Amino acid sequence: MLRCCGRHSVSNVNWDTQDDHDRGRLDGQWIVVPDDRVVAQPNRIGPSIVRPQYPNGNPIVRCFMPGTMT
Repeated sequence: MLRCCGRHSVSNVNWDTQDDHDRGRLDGQWIVVPDDRVVAQPNRIGPSIVRPQYPNGNPIVRCFMPGTMT
């Protein structure tokens, strides 16, 4: 089970889907979330959650949990 820790809340305007893949805006860039990094369990917190990493100074998504969209 993939768990998101060290997480940051993301407003709904900073994430969406494109070509059936989640993507989020990190540091002003739209980053496609690899399918194996999407947490499929129900989001009980509410807003979308992302854990970014910055190898070589470039943002990537370590894990992502879509929000409830409420």
